[in-house]
Amino acid sequence: MVLLGLGLLHEEHLRTYDAANIVSLCAHVYPAASLEQLQACHDWNMWLFCFDDMVDNIRGRYAGRLDEMKRVAIDSLISLRYGVEQKEPLARYALYIRRSLLDLVSERWLLRFSDAVEDYLFNGTFKAAQNNLYRHVPGVPEYVAMRVKDSGLGTVIRMAEMACGAEIPDWLWHDPYVLRMRALCEEASSLHNDLFSYEKEVLWNRNPNNLVHVVMVNRRVGFQDAVRLCIDMINMRHDEFLRMAASVPSFGREMDGALQRFIAGMTSWIEGSADWQVMSGRYSSPTSPFLELLRP
Repeated sequence: MVLLGLGLLHEEHLRTYDAANIVSLCAHVYPAASLEQLQACHDWNMWLFCFDDMVDNIRGRYAGRLDEMKRVAIDSLISLRYGVEQKEPLARYALYIRRSLLDLVSERWLLRFSDAVEDYLFNGTFKAAQNNLYRHVPGVPEYVAMRVKDSGLGTVIRMAEMACGAEIPDWLWHDPYVLRMRALCEEASSLHNDLFSYEKEVLWNRNPNNLVHVVMVNRRVGFQDAVRLCIDMINMRHDEFLRMAASVPSFGREMDGALQRFIAGMTSWIEGSADWQVMSGRYSSPTSPFLELLRP
């Protein structure tokens, strides 16, 4: 396994990831992908999981070390975007992912994907890390905007585009209708994840970057009321996404088929990731505040 060879996985990590059944995530969220596409998507998910656990976990290698975190992120981005070899294991893994992707996509697509990774790191992860370091609880709108970036959804939506065989041109990617659908997918999925990760992030790691916690602090409500408010926020976004998916305007015969496949890919991510988070075990524990996640 590449991760073992790079020293990114040790016995403890293997037990944790095996218990979480992380290898099954891509099958849930990319049902139309080929085996080669699934492998590339899985490698990127593993890069995200490794980086996240090193940064957000209270025992993570880079927890609270913003300068080191930025160094690793910049090295990884350079390797991914330009193919530069680095000593940092995560950067070497990013280079491996780049080479795998170039067997499946164009250089132009890879540059767009790299832009999404840069947005995730610099407009999401680093801001979230500062909140965590200084125990800052942002307002709800500010948090939602940051959480979308920090979740990495912008990168996995690009993967969904690739896995559906639907390379979307820039003019259509940024069309207001498509832009709104992408935003709804990213918000619904990232905020939904905050329900599942509440115990891990807030109760175990004392991380303020969680929608439930942010709502509790800003709205001055208890846990149960905050969860209900969060579910309302998520359902509102999911419902709007489905309404828009049912009435997509035509962008021309050549583009309509590709766009429909891409929308199907986003739908699969929203629904498949929710299913996976319930059954996988990544967020399950004997002390979870959610009945669906209680495990002995």
